Amino acid sequence: MSKQHFSVIASLCSAFLISSSNCSAEVRMFLDRVPSAHEMAEILLKPSTPKSRSIHMNPKQHFSSDRIGLPIQFAFNSSMIKPGSKPYLNEMGILLKLEKMSKINIVLVGHTDASGSDFYNYRLSKQRATAVKNFLTYHFQIHPNRIKTLGQGENQPLPGSKPYDAINRRVEFYRVN
Repeated sequence: MSKQHFSVIASLCSAFLISSSNCSAEVRMFLDRVPSAHEMAEILLKPSTPKSRSIHMNPKQHFSSDRIGLPIQFAFNSSMIKPGSKPYLNEMGILLKLEKMSKINIVLVGHTDASGSDFYNYRLSKQRATAVKNFLTYHFQIHPNRIKTLGQGENQPLPGSKPYDAINRRVEFYRVN
């Protein structure tokens, strides 16, 4: 695939998500501690308020605007998950095994900082979201159809951060309505 074709496809994928300023402002980042599965369930399962925006992928599928951002760390230029990220992923696995979450599907969205080209960052962010999905399906026997993955590359830096800040390297979790 040529870089021009990729840019068109990446733009179309990004168009499915709401603008970065609205989207990133609503993410609940957990940088100082690992949230419990029950705490994350409260965030993902809370009813949408009229002020919340939904993310629309197609007419039959809506993603909640309530989402969780976790600082999942990866080896440099890799989708290999670092051991320090396992506590976050373990709580996410426990979350997906909770009875009240048993019928809930999620979307994992990988993000990168601005290091690297657009093409490279998009591909790497998708690979990293897929690595998280693989971890959850393997270690927690979550059915793979319950988890969708997307890559956003460097397109949605967090508000107040610089494009190259490490905080932008994250994985966000959305509930599929």
